[in-house]
Amino acid sequence: MVPPSRARVNAVAPGPIATPIWSKVGLPEDALGQVAAQVTSRLLPGSFGAPGSIAD
Repeated sequence: MVPPSRARVNAVAPGPIATPIWSKVGLPEDALGQVAAQVTSRLLPGSFGAPGSIAD
């Protein structure tokens, strides 16, 4: 058991972000587009996040 510490933890979980890492997952371009479309369809904003919007 962990004793209560009354610590507050803040976290940022932005979801998928449109960065160059997506081109390195090893999928062909058309398959990568299909994966991106499927992921996007499940996101509340309807699109991938942008790197600059994480800290805003």
